Amino acid sequence: MEKVITYPLRENFIERLADMLVASASGTDLSRYVCVFGGKRPVLFLNRALARRFKKSFTPPVVFSIDAF
Repeated sequence: MEKVITYPLRENFIERLADMLVASASGTDLSRYVCVFGGKRPVLFLNRALARRFKKSFTPPVVFSIDAF
């Protein structure tokens, strides 16, 4: 494992994650990043937060759900 980031529960996790992804992305291609969530629903909120930041089309990160495993 190269990098694990944890956040306190009181912080808005989706907004912080979107900020981190946008800051580290080169352009609008986020397909080289992987996110693992506890369910299927958080990816909808992440994509909405990313769309608000890019304000144009983008390639979203690969998202897995623990349910899928």
